[in-house]
Amino acid sequence: MSFAWSLPFVAEKITEMLFHLIKAEEDAPDDPEIDLPELSETEKRKLSWTRRDSLSDAQNASIHLAARLHHHMMTEAAEGREGDGTKNEAEEETPEERADRLRKKIKTVSRMMLMFKTLREENETIISLKGVCPGHRLAPGLLLSGRDALKNELEKFTEARSMDLENERMPSDEKETNPVTRSEGSTS
Repeated sequence: MSFAWSLPFVAEKITEMLFHLIKAEEDAPDDPEIDLPELSETEKRKLSWTRRDSLSDAQNASIHLAARLHHHMMTEAAEGREGDGTKNEAEEETPEERADRLRKKIKTVSRMMLMFKTLREENETIISLKGVCPGHRLAPGLLLSGRDALKNELEKFTEARSMDLENERMPSDEKETNPVTRSEGSTS
């Protein structure tokens, strides 16, 4: 059996490293939420963002935030606000603006970290549940039921296994009550 990394695990670890790389100071004060413009209906269709019933509200909010961030970055790049790397003296950034921008980046990366942590945990739950299901297949519709249904199903199996633990033990070394010997079994 070869060693394999799951994509949610790798993504979570990369965002953790990114978070620690760009984190400026440990005691940064809490900032208000990042204000991004809402997407219009045509932009939502263009980005193919729709609410998915299989995801929780927090996960749908994370996906919506990522779509808004992507759109915001693309519109800034299209307007020429970033990308060329040259700034006039009038556009020079003050230390407060730079610190604010860095704090916003840290908040964004920490949200991504939380999202990837959730993805990794759900991936691990699905893998462990597949390991205990017959044929390594989940029941039809179980994934669509959501996170709570997966955890409930795994808890049911764990409870049933703990109840059946005595039956799974190895037989004891005690002699059986009616041992059959060769002399008793022969009829000569």
